[in-house]
Amino acid sequence: MQVVTDTKLPEDVFQRVKELHRDCFGPLHFSVKRILPPFYFLFLYKLKGKIIGYAYLHNFRTTVYLQRLCIESTQRGTQHGSIFLKHILRTMDTTQKEFYLAVEKTNDKAIRFYQKHHFRITKENKDTFHMTWIP
Repeated sequence: MQVVTDTKLPEDVFQRVKELHRDCFGPLHFSVKRILPPFYFLFLYKLKGKIIGYAYLHNFRTTVYLQRLCIESTQRGTQHGSIFLKHILRTMDTTQKEFYLAVEKTNDKAIRFYQKHHFRITKENKDTFHMTWIP
C-alpha cells in the first residue's frame, strides 16, 4: 500500500485511478485531481504491482473525511476492502480526529461494509448518511 502526497500524480497512476473510479462509481463526476490540493491524501492499494484500489481523503485540522474508497470490482468480496480500510485507519491520525464519510442511503452494501468496520450513522441528509468511525 502506498500513500501519495506528492503535488502532481504521475500520468499512469492518474489514469489507473480514473479507470477504477469508473469501475466503482460509473460515469460520475471524477473528483480526484491530477494535482492534489493541500491536505489531501491519495492511498493506493496494490496487489502484485497492480493498483486495485484507491482512497481519497481530506485531512482537516480536527477531522479526516474519506471522500472516496474504491476497490476494483473483480477484487470485491475478497477482503481487500477491509484490509485497505484498516490500513487507512491505522495510518491516519484517528486517535485525535473525527474520521467520517458520506454514503448514499440507497447503497446498502457500502452501509453494511462501513458498519462492519465500526462506522455509525451520525447524521442524515436527503440522499446521504453521514457515518463516523467509533472504535
